[in-house]
Amino acid sequence: GRELSDVRRHHNDALARLQQQSEALLFALNHQQTRGTADESAVDQMKAVAEATVNELRRRLAEREKAVKGLQDTLDSEKSRWLVQHQADRQEIERLNQRLFQRNDASIGNLKELLSGIPKGDNSYPPSELAHLREAQRRAGDDLVALRSQLEQKDAALEVVKHSLEAQQVGDARAMRSTLDKLQGQLRTKDDKLRQLRDAFKLLETKLIEAHKRIADEDIRRADMRKGELKERDKMVEERVQELTSKLQAELQAAHAAAARAEAGQRSGAASAHEALIVSLKEQLAFSQERGRLLEHELAATRAELQKFKNAERTVVDLTTGMSVEAKRQIEELQKRVNVLERQNQQLKRSLVNEEARGSQTVKPTRGPAPAGSAAG
Repeated sequence: GRELSDVRRHHNDALARLQQQSEALLFALNHQQTRGTADESAVDQMKAVAEATVNELRRRLAEREKAVKGLQDTLDSEKSRWLVQHQADRQEIERLNQRLFQRNDASIGNLKELLSGIPKGDNSYPPSELAHLREAQRRAGDDLVALRSQLEQKDAALEVVKHSLEAQQVGDARAMRSTLDKLQGQLRTKDDKLRQLRDAFKLLETKLIEAHKRIADEDIRRADMRKGELKERDKMVEERVQELTSKLQAELQAAHAAAARAEAGQRSGAASAHEALIVSLKEQLAFSQERGRLLEHELAATRAELQKFKNAERTVVDLTTGMSVEAKRQIEELQKRVNVLERQNQQLKRSLVNEEARGSQTVKPTRGPAPAGSAAG
């Protein structure tokens, strides 16, 4: 009885915890639906709590079934013991009855022998022998009464034992039936709770899938917007690079023309004009270098934007295959444009290096006549 009470108490505690955690799950799901966004960590935590509750309930159920089996085994053992004891009592009563019958038969036989030895005439025996025979008859009657009394007592004891055993068996059967009915009711309650928990799991999974779909749709929408912005940015950078390239080429042509004029002026002996042209050429080279640095800065910014888009594409690639293919195609196009920009930048750098080399060659001849001119002055 105490073990059954412990099992019932543990089972009720597990059901109460399951009810509380189920209500917490439903509250969290309603809160999540009202909020409109999915907190994946909270959902995972709630799911882990629910799974732990189910595992604990299963463990409690296994313990309860084990306890019920133990009680059933105990009942079977007690029943077997009672049957053995009852059989032993019946055998003892039968043995006593048999012994009583044997003693009765012996007493009756002795009495018959005594009676058969008495002659029909009373004057043939002396009074002393008749008194002895009467005493023997009285003792045989007393023994017969005592044996009959013992037999009645044994029969009464047998009836008491029989009624006690039957009443005990009926009471134990009723108690066990009541216990089994209660356990079956608890099992049905447990099944209902598990069914509710499975429904809550299904609802949770549905809401989780919907939340992931909303997140994926939002990521795709943002990626599309980012893709359009990046495309516009790339177009602006490309136009800017083309503009800078055209300006740099024009400036390089102007620098070449200035260098040619400087060489022509050097031949005519105009040293001051040479110096002015050299200064102008250096300024143009510095301006070209500054434009090249600006171009490199814009190219680096474009690379950073492209890397961000690649990261976004890697995030979205697991959500939809079609969008991933389109994103890869556009990223390849952007990568090709970046490669074109890099080649143009390398060409500009080589042009600047060549221009600096030409400027150095132009400056070297003008440094020789300058001291002579100052000496002549």
